[in-house]
Amino acid sequence: MNTILVDNIYYTFGINKQSVWVVRGETEYSGSIVIPSQINYEGAVYPVDKIAGRAFYNCTNLSSVTLPESIVSIEEDAFYNTGIYNNASNWEKGVLYVSNCLIMADKSLSGHYTIKTDTRMIAWGAFANCTALTSITIPNGITSIEFYAFHNCSALTCVTIPNTVRNIGYFVFNNCPALTSIVVEIGNPYYDSRNNCNAIIATGSNTLLYGCQNTIIPDTITCIEDWAFRGCSTLQAITIPDSVTHIGQYAFVDCSALKYADLPSSITVISDSLFSNCSSLVSITIPHSVTTIEPYAFCGCTSLTAIDIPNTVMKIGEAAFARTTALQSIVVAAGNSRYDSRNNCNAIIIKSSNTLLMGCQNTVIPENVNYIASYAFWGCSKLTDITIPASVTGIYSDAFIGCTALTTITLPNNLSEIGSAIFDSCPSLQVIRVPKGKKERYCQPYLGSNGLGNYDALVVEY
Repeated sequence: MNTILVDNIYYTFGINKQSVWVVRGETEYSGSIVIPSQINYEGAVYPVDKIAGRAFYNCTNLSSVTLPESIVSIEEDAFYNTGIYNNASNWEKGVLYVSNCLIMADKSLSGHYTIKTDTRMIAWGAFANCTALTSITIPNGITSIEFYAFHNCSALTCVTIPNTVRNIGYFVFNNCPALTSIVVEIGNPYYDSRNNCNAIIATGSNTLLYGCQNTIIPDTITCIEDWAFRGCSTLQAITIPDSVTHIGQYAFVDCSALKYADLPSSITVISDSLFSNCSSLVSITIPHSVTTIEPYAFCGCTSLTAIDIPNTVMKIGEAAFARTTALQSIVVAAGNSRYDSRNNCNAIIIKSSNTLLMGCQNTVIPENVNYIASYAFWGCSKLTDITIPASVTGIYSDAFIGCTALTTITLPNNLSEIGSAIFDSCPSLQVIRVPKGKKERYCQPYLGSNGLGNYDALVVEY
């Protein structure tokens, strides 16, 4: 990062050189500093609009900083372990303010807290991990709530966003499972909670940014933002209306109580890690509009027992259904030109290369399969044994990782491609049967793999 020095303060240029940000420099800041609203540099004037992450970090001799109104963002740990931070008299009832910006709250803060009325910004991570905070009063005059501001506030039950707020960052209310009410005040031109939906919606784009356990998604919403319901571990069911054409990645990740999710027929993509670690999800219907299932979409859905892939799906990403430990049935619809489940094999096979992409505890590998993909059986913890047919010439890395009940396996004679750590974390594996004369060749990739100890003692030739 290139820095410039003006009047003993270090800056770097912002996006497209339209502004400058205060950053940490070669010399530690000390004493009292007044940040200007703009600087002159090489004949041009640049507004100062951000305090970058760790800008004053560990500046223990820094006693005060005056911030201009031009500052619209204060990033993570900007004032951590400074003289300001370490001076107890600067903290008001467990909360640190600098100028009219709320910088940080003590993690032990509990119950209800009312932010000072003249505050205009809540900085990055200000209340993050305040696990005993139950409610908050955000006053009118606040214009910005920065990234991670209330992240991991696990006891927070209700939030009202004033109509003065112009900016709400990413991850602000993620991992707040107790949230039952999210309300944006009427009159906010940027955000709303239309139809009493218990969510924050970006008005201009009709995008749902943050939801909670009581959210009802309005039928005027067209997009659900990345991470919108992340860590909402008390959400049990959600209906997504057909007005929604895009659901962002990780939107429902770690919603561990989510049992039912109705996907609309208007989406074409099931995004990366969309339902990852939704351990209570018992069923899902993939609409016929879907053409792409991205990596890790259902990874860790440990209650999911069956998957039906429509004939419209043309792309399935790596580990899309990995660690679905209860999965018993995988069926690709007839007529799919890209994938099949030939011979009722309970697996997803790529037709063009005869590669088994995804299996489950009931998979029977067909005789005409040539390859087993990486992570194909990842986390199939109820798989006890499996026969790999002679047609298979390649098994790729981590193919059987985490198959904790797998006891025996026989490798075919024609393997020419063997990935690393194929049987990583398979502690029950007792016998690996390999063709005579190929013990050294077949074993080499497995050596040192976690959970198995000495492979040489497990391998027998046939």
